[in-house]
Formats: sequence, structure tokens, C-alpha cells
Amino acid sequence: MNQKQKLKIMKTLLITTIAICLGWSAFAQEDFNATAQGNYLVNGSLFINSTTSKTKLDGEARDDSKTFEVRASPRAGYFVIDNLAVGLDLFVQSSKTTFEGADTEVKKNGFSVGPFGRYYFGNGFFAEGTVGIGSSTTSSAFLPEDIKSSIFGWRVGGGYALFLGEHIALEPTIFYSRESQKAKDAPDNAPKNIVSSIFLGVGFTAYL
Repeated sequence: MNQKQKLKIMKTLLITTIAICLGWSAFAQEDFNATAQGNYLVNGSLFINSTTSKTKLDGEARDDSKTFEVRASPRAGYFVIDNLAVGLDLFVQSSKTTFEGADTEVKKNGFSVGPFGRYYFGNGFFAEGTVGIGSSTTSSAFLPEDIKSSIFGWRVGGGYALFLGEHIALEPTIFYSRESQKAKDAPDNAPKNIVSSIFLGVGFTAYL
């Protein structure tokens, strides 16, 4: 299974997760405490990041490159105690970088998987953190062949749970992520590429 096929599968999982979240609201019960110990959560989130890199030449700024990145994150968790859920997170990313004056572009697809933890403060706000390992593939006409890399990263952030019913919530979020990337065929002493980003996202969560 190649990277594009994996990306398509993960996007399908995200869409399915959101559909489950929306459909679950039809089964709302009375007096349900969404974040109580013993409950489950199923979440699908989408994060978008757009970056423009500028270089100064002779005192004037000019556009150098533009990157548009989309990340999707389906996940499931269990409330081990009231307000604290832990679980497993799948993280899919797809980005495209264009360069001024160039007819080609750089595309990157990747995914990672790892545990996450989320704590609710009781007023709708929550904090969250996750770590993950995975792989990515970078392709471009600039490159003689695709570059496959291993990924290790973590994210921290938070958001607000806007409940649309007792079992379903719309959740705007903001996260800071940091990833270490290294080509799989590179020697042990080869430098790693460190990528830091801030993402705004939105998701739906079903509480079961």
C-alpha cells in the first residue's frame, strides 16, 4: 500500500468519524454527563495551516514560497476518571509548496499514530497533548525520486467544547506541533529536519 492510498484511507476514516458524531446526536439521553468516568469519546478534527516565506533582496521583500497544509485527526478515547480521557490518535497530513517563478511544486503526504490525553476544566474548555510516530513521502519534479522519511512528533493545545446536545459537541481548537523528520535511507549521523507549526482546527466529538 503506497502513501497516497494510506492518505485516502485516513481521509475516509475522518469523514466516517464525523458522520458517526453527527448521527449520534439523535440518540441523546437525559441527564447525561459527557465527561464522566467510564464514558467514551469519538472525535474527528481538521486542521489548516497556510505559510508564506519571504526573502529580502536589495532591501525589498518578495514572495519566495507558499505552503498550504491540511491535517486530519480521527481518534477515540476513554474517560479513566471524570474529565480526563486517554486514547489513540491517527494524524494524517498533506501539504503543497509552490515557489515563485517556478512551474513545479513540492507535495508531501504523511501519517502518524500515537496516544493522546485530554482534560476538561468543567467550563467547556479543555487542554490536550499527544505524541506520535509515522512516516511521510515527499515528491517533486525537483527530486530524482520520492523521499521517504520517518516522523516523531508531539502536539499540545486546547479548545472549547460547544455542546449541540448532551452527546455531541462542536470543538474549535488551536495547537502547537513540533516534528522531527529524517530520511529513512540517511546515515545515523545525518541531520534531522525539525518542523514547528501552529494550527487552527475544528472538530466534532461524540460522547458515548
